[in-house]
Amino acid sequence: MKFRVEDADAKPEGRFKDTHTSYQGRKIKLPVFYIGRERFALSLSNAQQAVVSVDAAKAVLSRCVDMLDDTVDRSGIEDAALLLQQQCRKLMGWKEKPKRDKPPRRARSYYL
Repeated sequence: MKFRVEDADAKPEGRFKDTHTSYQGRKIKLPVFYIGRERFALSLSNAQQAVVSVDAAKAVLSRCVDMLDDTVDRSGIEDAALLLQQQCRKLMGWKEKPKRDKPPRRARSYYL
């Protein structure tokens, strides 16, 4: 399976509506990738699932391969899922241990 992620170095194809979305007033970049010669753009919900789990990225890729003809072989789908997850994490600003996962500190009050 030939898998390639579209990045900033790639020439834009004039389809910008599927590469950005706005959610709660914030613009979010969406991952775009190629399988063979076909171009796919993920939605926000699929991209967020791919950020969390490699299995979700693998499921998205297998659905995309199913949409293509049966001549595409499925070897290398695990490596492609890892690349897709890394691209989604890069675009969404995912961190390994975000600040919100730290235990809250007790508020201290001082009386004088």
